[in-house]
Amino acid sequence: FFKAHWKDNIVLLIWVLSICATAGLLIINTVFCSFTHQLKIAIKAATLRKWSFFVIHITFLIVLSCHGVAMVAGSKITNVKLFEGDSYLFLDSIKIKVKKVEFYDDVNMLKLSPQKSRDLMTRKAFHRKNNYAELSVFEKEKEVCQGKVFMLNPLKYKSIQITPIRFLYKNTNGDESLGVNFTIIKNSFTGFFFIVYGIMIATLICFIVIIWKPGQSTVGDVSC
Repeated sequence: FFKAHWKDNIVLLIWVLSICATAGLLIINTVFCSFTHQLKIAIKAATLRKWSFFVIHITFLIVLSCHGVAMVAGSKITNVKLFEGDSYLFLDSIKIKVKKVEFYDDVNMLKLSPQKSRDLMTRKAFHRKNNYAELSVFEKEKEVCQGKVFMLNPLKYKSIQITPIRFLYKNTNGDESLGVNFTIIKNSFTGFFFIVYGIMIATLICFIVIIWKPGQSTVGDVSC
């Protein structure tokens, strides 16, 4: 990334480096805060309030780490436009083929701009379970997975997730065809990330319930 953009887009490069530096400082601060201060307090006080606050710090660290690992080790491809019969080679070994696209609702919605199309796709006008694409996934020319994908319901194979973003329509010399715009993600830590993220949210809710007192502000009650 840095080799590809340091000459043609220096502003983007500076922005990415600034974000990485800020995230790094935040992680270092959280690590020291958690293990030099919060852990000692939790052990000494041994209350649910102190331990839940410590767990919030730890899970937050893990969530940040998962984001960092995903940036380095994961892969994400957006705006992959495939029509019936088309295929896409992902990571040089995974081929994704669209066998069929079924759009039950008014196709005229797909002829509009993406924004206008989304505005028209209300619950009454867009039936999510009736609009889908049938996919086949091949690894080294061998079919390893197949199934239907719906909006908000991707197809998963190992650590790869294929998510439909928008249905497409094209008319080439009177030949109409339907397609789908996909986002393809490979991240081995997705399941673990959501589990830790859920624990963090649950612990945060637990902590708020513990410290909340009716009619009394809790601002300034938490310190690191």
